[in-house]
Amino acid sequence: MPDSFYRSGQAAKQLGISSYHVRRLCEVGEIDAELTKGQQWRIPASEVARLSREGIPDIPAESEDLEDESNDGDSFQSPTGLLAAPSDKVIDAAEEVKIVESRLQTRRIEKQAEELEDWFREREQRQAAQEAAERRRAEAARAEQFRRKWTDAWMQYALKSRPYDAPRETELEIHQEVQRVLAGLQPDQPQHVVQRLVDAAVAKALRPWHRKKEIRGALESALNRLPWEVNHRPEWATLKNRTWEAAVVAIGKLTADSTSGEMEAAAWQAMEPMAKEFAHWQNCQNLAAWIILPGGTYDQQQEACQEVRETLARLPVGTALRELEKTKAAVLERHQAAIQQRRAAELQREEAARNESERARQRANAESRVDRRLSWRLGDCIRELEEAEEIECENVADRWELENDLKKRIRPMLLSQLLQAPEMSDDKIDERLEGLARKHIWEFLDD
Repeated sequence: MPDSFYRSGQAAKQLGISSYHVRRLCEVGEIDAELTKGQQWRIPASEVARLSREGIPDIPAESEDLEDESNDGDSFQSPTGLLAAPSDKVIDAAEEVKIVESRLQTRRIEKQAEELEDWFREREQRQAAQEAAERRRAEAARAEQFRRKWTDAWMQYALKSRPYDAPRETELEIHQEVQRVLAGLQPDQPQHVVQRLVDAAVAKALRPWHRKKEIRGALESALNRLPWEVNHRPEWATLKNRTWEAAVVAIGKLTADSTSGEMEAAAWQAMEPMAKEFAHWQNCQNLAAWIILPGGTYDQQQEACQEVRETLARLPVGTALRELEKTKAAVLERHQAAIQQRRAAELQREEAARNESERARQRANAESRVDRRLSWRLGDCIRELEEAEEIECENVADRWELENDLKKRIRPMLLSQLLQAPEMSDDKIDERLEGLARKHIWEFLDD
């Protein structure tokens, strides 16, 4: 198994000595270590263990080899500029200078060592802080991932609790409300606590929809109390819309905590005037629909229906059915009187027409009989008078002229007598014809 290594600062912590002490032992070979390219000492772990067992050597003192030139007085050779051998005082001063220089050098080395140690400590601290920050970031990422999974699980639970008939828009409201609640909770809180809070958030998000559903239910319940025609007949769509709008306004005036029963009562109270309006209209229509006028024509029936309908419509809404019936009876009474008057006049005209027709028939019959008797008897009567030599006609032309003149004179008188006595027989007609002919022949002749 390969050995591990320590830096000088790490080895110093393990041995309980200063970093400078460790570096000096490495420099003099008391510690088996190697120097990296960056001029850092790498100390095997086994070497640190050995020093822990055997003990740590002291820092070696710096020695300076001074060339001891011991010359007798006779053989002394003074250096350049010196007239005699150095005195003990000068030697002591020189040694003191060397000691001070050694101390200063030692202090400089110690300062450099401390500065290096501080740099390594700062680097180690930075590395430790960086590692700690990375651990915190990793822990925060794991915590965030766990919270996201926890949030997603509760959000899925909340969305699944949405009623099947709720509109899709409520999903956004549920998501926002539950997100707000979960933001104030921690994943380590008890599940039953979180569940109760999530359920409350879902209920709060759905409260407007539930309220709208209750309002619509109350409106529909009130609307169902209206007559079937108002709810389903196209011609009553306007009245239905009016009742709905009035009910919506009435419910809107209630408080937010009103019950379904209170909303339905308010809606029906608003719809009731329109319901009475329809009932009044329906009573008027029913009364105007069943109208029979004895002796009336179709047009007269329609005219009466229209007047009854218009008269009843002018009455205030809510008028009792008995009053409506009385009003209808009064209108029909006028129409019936007018029909009777018109019928009486028509009967009179019909009677007059029949009488006129009968008179015309009688006159035509009388004229036919008179003309026939004149054609048959007048010529015979003239010939009889000629045979009796009471008159004399020179020729046929005179006889024709006489006959035509007598027809013109006799016909009106004979027709008038026949019209006065329609039952007169042909013999009686012939008798009167002969009498009138004898009378008017002489008048013709005298003329």
